[in-house]
Amino acid sequence: MTFEELNSMKVVELKEYCVETGIDVESKIKDKPTKAELIDSIVKIEAIDTPDEIKELEESVPKKTKTLSKQEAINLKRKIQKSELMPQRRCIIRSNQTNQTPPPEFEWITWGNDNIGHQTDKVIFDRPWHVREGCLRNLRKVTYRKSVPSDPSAPLSKPVFRDFPLYSIEMLDPLTPKELKIIAERQTIIDSSQANLI
Repeated sequence: MTFEELNSMKVVELKEYCVETGIDVESKIKDKPTKAELIDSIVKIEAIDTPDEIKELEESVPKKTKTLSKQEAINLKRKIQKSELMPQRRCIIRSNQTNQTPPPEFEWITWGNDNIGHQTDKVIFDRPWHVREGCLRNLRKVTYRKSVPSDPSAPLSKPVFRDFPLYSIEMLDPLTPKELKIIAERQTIIDSSQANLI
């Protein structure tokens, strides 16, 4: 989402976008962020360069030599990784490890590298949620060990330990403008109800 698109949104829509994508908003007045504070929070999280900007940077390198200074190479790698890892994806994440009672409602997942820094995402289980691509890639790699029979056809066979994916991830389509409008209207009703309680 571009800065111009964010700027054209209403405060209620920006608030709902932050709630839906799990963005924490820092504001001077608790629970009453300004439009500028909401936009600033979103831009900090989603501060990624567009593919056009990356293409422009790649094309600025002389085609004959294609030699980059060490810092230019680092900057280019950082821009490419940010464009790949920072976009939000809508999905449902479920934990496959069922031995926890009660199962956790959410987890904080830390991921990243030296190029983009270390990022932390809140992952809510068993309901639609927006998670950054880098966090999803990290979750896909996590496994847990489970004892299973070495021969499934023989119940008394010697057990062996095997690795299984810890999370199952169901990818969903992005929210449509109509759905975003409904969410924004719902948030307006919630905000006005809370204002009446004060």
